[in-house]
Amino acid sequence: MAEARYFLRPHPDFVADLQRLADVAQSRPRSPEENLARVTLTTLADLRTGAERGTHSLGYMSSYADLSDCETTNIGADPTQRTTHRLVWRNTTETHNGLPVREVLGLGVRDGGQIYHEIGKRLGREPGVRLTNLPTAEQLTRDTIRRLRATGRTNRDRAITQDQNQVWGRGQEPPRTRPLACPHFTGGRSISHPHTFRPRPRRRSPTSIESADARSAGPDSRTATPARV
Repeated sequence: MAEARYFLRPHPDFVADLQRLADVAQSRPRSPEENLARVTLTTLADLRTGAERGTHSLGYMSSYADLSDCETTNIGADPTQRTTHRLVWRNTTETHNGLPVREVLGLGVRDGGQIYHEIGKRLGREPGVRLTNLPTAEQLTRDTIRRLRATGRTNRDRAITQDQNQVWGRGQEPPRTRPLACPHFTGGRSISHPHTFRPRPRRRSPTSIESADARSAGPDSRTATPARV
């Protein structure tokens, strides 16, 4: 057995790909799926020893995520027929126990290029964006914080506007507080809305008719004191 020259690190989604293939192969002995599972394991062993075959580097295409740092190995269940699947992997700058790390990203059907779209999603890359334009981890952290803060401000302003535009009917009382919660900054606690309040009740003023009657009656309209006999 050849000595390992690389350490293989499987992507979690690739583990799921391999598990689905193994489940089908186990339920269908001597099937093309069983042969494909065996070929896949042999190809992984070759990647570990550096004896990979049928491999080529991927290039940039605007309709896909930029996978120019990845390699693809074409494999199939029948060696006499055209290959049917692609195994996508990449070399990394990391090491494990002194060995360079190769990350295995996914296994999928060759036709249609759907596996390349899936690998782009697994790496968090958008179609048409080159590797040189991808944000670094530090930039992603700053952008995430900035986006969360902007979302919190937008939700707050929207709630304030709704309260200010709300029309309350007679006998209907507005709520004392309106809970606002932003789990990223308050730990999930509710915040009392600073712009909601209970309005003071208005003092009832006499109507115009009552005021006119009071003026026409004059001071003699008060209840007269009974005269002594």
